[in-house]
Amino acid sequence: STIYLPILLGYSSLSHTTSTTYISMFSSIFAALTNIGFNILLIPALGLEGCAWATCLMYFVGSLIFALLLKNSADLPISWTFIAMIPAVGGALSFFLTKNPWLSLMICGLISFFVVFTFRHSLKETFLLLKNLRKSA
Repeated sequence: STIYLPILLGYSSLSHTTSTTYISMFSSIFAALTNIGFNILLIPALGLEGCAWATCLMYFVGSLIFALLLKNSADLPISWTFIAMIPAVGGALSFFLTKNPWLSLMICGLISFFVVFTFRHSLKETFLLLKNLRKSA
């Protein structure tokens, strides 16, 4: 899932490296409780869509708890990769509300543009880093 991607890409390894494995435990506990609670609330009303939304909320809560606990224990800034999830969430939410895939794709693209525009300095730094790596190889 896109929402849990920052955890999978390195924050989990970082927490284990710094011997703060309790972070994984607490984020998993809160994620599981969120999933159970929202399944109870959403499945009767929305059926299978409710189950899917409960799972999305579970990933979001797990990621948020993980990021906050890691930030407090390792004194790390929250990465822009968490903000990069916003287009996927916005597209999914707009599809849920409108059932129109083209409108949802357009909303996802528009949100992506604003995220890229907001973090354009990070993209410039990334492109410079890749360019320098390519020259040195």
